[in-house]
Amino acid sequence: MQPHIPTDTDNFIPFDLEKMLLEVHNEESRSYFTEAVNCFNARAFRASVVMMACAVFDDIRHKAADFAQFDGTARTLAQKLESVRKHQGSYENDVLNLTDNWGKLDIEQQRYLKHLYEARNQAAHASGCMIGEDEARRMIANGHARILSVRFISAMHGLAEILHKMTNVDMYPAALPYGHEHTTRDELSLCDPAAHWEVINAIVANHEFGSPRFKRNAEIFLRWVANEQNSQLQKYLSLTLLERRTLPPSSSWLIEIIAQDPAILGRHSQKSNDSVDAALAAIINEFSLDDEEREFALREIFYWVLNDGTGRLRLTLDACIRKMLATEAFLRALGADHPHLGRAKSMLVSATYDHDRAETFASAAFERWNPGHERIIGRSLDQETAFRLVLNLCEAGRAGRPRSQSLVKFHFSGMPSIRQKAIALVDSDPGRAEMLLEDAEWIGYSGEEFFDLYLKPLPDEEDDEFGPGPGYESAPHGPEMFAFLKKAVSAG
Repeated sequence: MQPHIPTDTDNFIPFDLEKMLLEVHNEESRSYFTEAVNCFNARAFRASVVMMACAVFDDIRHKAADFAQFDGTARTLAQKLESVRKHQGSYENDVLNLTDNWGKLDIEQQRYLKHLYEARNQAAHASGCMIGEDEARRMIANGHARILSVRFISAMHGLAEILHKMTNVDMYPAALPYGHEHTTRDELSLCDPAAHWEVINAIVANHEFGSPRFKRNAEIFLRWVANEQNSQLQKYLSLTLLERRTLPPSSSWLIEIIAQDPAILGRHSQKSNDSVDAALAAIINEFSLDDEEREFALREIFYWVLNDGTGRLRLTLDACIRKMLATEAFLRALGADHPHLGRAKSMLVSATYDHDRAETFASAAFERWNPGHERIIGRSLDQETAFRLVLNLCEAGRAGRPRSQSLVKFHFSGMPSIRQKAIALVDSDPGRAEMLLEDAEWIGYSGEEFFDLYLKPLPDEEDDEFGPGPGYESAPHGPEMFAFLKKAVSAG
């Protein structure tokens, strides 16, 4: 049979091989594709279709091998094709059968493969069917557009590329903060969603011993991954950050990541809950609230744990309450109807038993509380909690903490609502007040004596619900203000 030769040679338009090759990703496919285009441009249309089939099906083989670690269909396909290839067999039909349900190929790509397979069989055998210019052109153009130039979202290659960038490139320039979200999404797009688990796990695993550049890139990347608030990414982040490894207490960066999507805290298994809870609480205990952004991050976690109906993360909740005592966020835990109200009040007393935490609470009255803040806290506390809180602040003052000393010297006029609750206990149940004094090693003194020395409003005192007045700042702190405390201790 004579080869098909176009009659209207003036209208023949060859393919631009050099331009098209730039878009073919697989190196071996580039070789086959070159032969296919050269055959077409030489008007050997049957040969062009045969070589195009070689290029496309070999490209599918390589892409399946790249996904084999993450995709069961790809793994089966890669193993089958490699076995047939080693025995120099034909594997095109296997590709068609095994890719019918492979999610990496859409309907149009699958339809093209079937058409190409049929055209290749017609072209390669003495079938009597003729392959014309139009069909050959269509096979090459569609194969290039639908398969060869489509960079299937890679797996291990994409992971290696991300890790390389994090090590060697400033991926998130400080001068371009608004592009960080798009950078993260672009990097995620390099990897198939089936490989996202491996990507996140590898980044976290390399974080501890990574360079400062790697750590910065990794932390920003993970923050924006969390910001996606995607249920599958939540699970991956939970597994890598909380469940499958125990990060050291110094891992403050974890708080800022989880704050982007605190629902991550609800994705770990019940079996791992105790270890997750303990590790997270340890990190929060060492977390420093030294700027507004960090306080905001911990606040987001605090609110989520506070309102979590499961009550699983009790140690984490306690750690959050201790850290948030001096912040407005603590008010939410003191809501009259909040299920954790009792826990918050108990933690307020136990935490301020530590002199430094008591001083932090006292300092908040001077530096951070908004108008009405103290009144809200005072209304939320019962009489006994308020009295015990005042005792703790007195002890902190005795230990030399300056803000607490000021509160004691001015008879807690800077906390009028809290003081009023403490006074109410002395008035309503003096026996209970005396028992609490004894428990705190203030032996031999009554609630009335304590009232006269530390709670009784001073003659020139101004009732100010907004916190301590300016006189607190420069007030002298002489030893005489703690005469009662010294007597109480010596009496023991």
